[in-house]
Amino acid sequence: MSLKALHLILISLSTILSFGFSYWALFIANESFFIFGLLGMIFSISLIIYGFWFLKKLKDVSYL
Repeated sequence: MSLKALHLILISLSTILSFGFSYWALFIANESFFIFGLLGMIFSISLIIYGFWFLKKLKDVSYL
């Protein structure tokens, strides 16, 4: 497994965990965690943007 593949896996896992935290903070926890939910959503969206940027930057590098 190359560093590119590992990096994409870690970006994907971080995005999923960030969305899960955002869901918990916005809908399950009490109102005092609302700002953390919004920050988690911003972080999730920025991870998605970073993932696409990373794929575009290293499109010529193999996954192996």
